[in-house]
Amino acid sequence: MKAPHKYAATKSVANYFRNNFVLTTSGNFSTSALHQAIAEIGISRVLWSADYPFEDISDAADWIDAAPLCEDDRKKIVHTNAQQLFRLKK
Repeated sequence: MKAPHKYAATKSVANYFRNNFVLTTSGNFSTSALHQAIAEIGISRVLWSADYPFEDISDAADWIDAAPLCEDDRKKIVHTNAQQLFRLKK
């Protein structure tokens, strides 16, 4: 660019991504992808989901139930994170 940008970023792209995006497991029952998402964006920004009617919800539930996660992290992914994101009552 010849002229400087009027709204230069004050943080890194990774910082904006980690603080403004939420990832779901929809369409991807890959444990390695789940662990990579957690590593890159943090456990509080990952949600469990299924792409119904294109995916079987039972398959999605079986996969997340068997995923190698501690129960606290599993609870965050399948329930608590969505509850906080959508400001749902406890």
